[in-house]
Amino acid sequence: MEAMTENSKVIIYDDTCPLCNWYTAQFISAGLLARDGRQSFTDLSSSKLGLQLDAERSRHEIPLVDRNGGEVLYGLDSLLYILGSRFPLLEKIARWSPMHAFLKRFYGFVSYNRRIIVPSKQEQVPDFDCSPRFHLGYRTAFLTFCILTACLITALLGYSTTLEGWSVLKRCSIALLGCGTGWAIMMLSAFRLKKEEKWDYWGQLAVIMLLGVLALVPGILLASLFSFGNIALAMSVLCSATLMLREHHRRVELIGIGQAWTAAWMMSLAISAISFVLLGINF
Repeated sequence: MEAMTENSKVIIYDDTCPLCNWYTAQFISAGLLARDGRQSFTDLSSSKLGLQLDAERSRHEIPLVDRNGGEVLYGLDSLLYILGSRFPLLEKIARWSPMHAFLKRFYGFVSYNRRIIVPSKQEQVPDFDCSPRFHLGYRTAFLTFCILTACLITALLGYSTTLEGWSVLKRCSIALLGCGTGWAIMMLSAFRLKKEEKWDYWGQLAVIMLLGVLALVPGILLASLFSFGNIALAMSVLCSATLMLREHHRRVELIGIGQAWTAAWMMSLAISAISFVLLGINF
């Protein structure tokens, strides 16, 4: 592999992606790249660097270009090269075959879903479309990860709740059914959307779900430590609901499917939660 000199490295990033904007800026701040060591795809048309790129590969693997015409590195290899200049041991560990294979998959997992994880209003980039193509495997893996994590934390919510006469199984079951049914209704309702909109909405629902259950974690931890557990859980549920409502409204606005979906989502979650709590009280 032809070596790149420190000042010759330029990372080409997707400036319509907030996540890409953030972490490439951190490379500059940390001194891992020179001040002029990053360039956006938007500005690529005015630079000769674009001639060195594999356009299709660059949509999914961030390229590291050498101004002197050296080899272009992509994706994980470009990130390891940058980090390895400061942390050689970390690079060595990451290049161990089993670890490298895992990190390669993880990189793809994030890259193909980056505009779902951190969405933004999309603008067409002149001369170069750097948006990732839809990848069924990575999108399905992302949905599965979010749903399984949500189920685990929701079950812990039920386990942490103190309700007289309710067994652990009953508490966990009511928590999972009460919280999960509304999400399931919305995911089934999304079949009405066009294919691209459907997968985008499912992805946004998964992120909202994940953010919502993560907001429950402080309450669950407090409930396991102190006697005022139910109060802490109630406060965390309120915070979670507020966060999810705000995010649903924002993300639906960005993907442009209409705020009627927010109203339907809110009603589905509220009705299913109330229904299963009442069912648990009566039986």
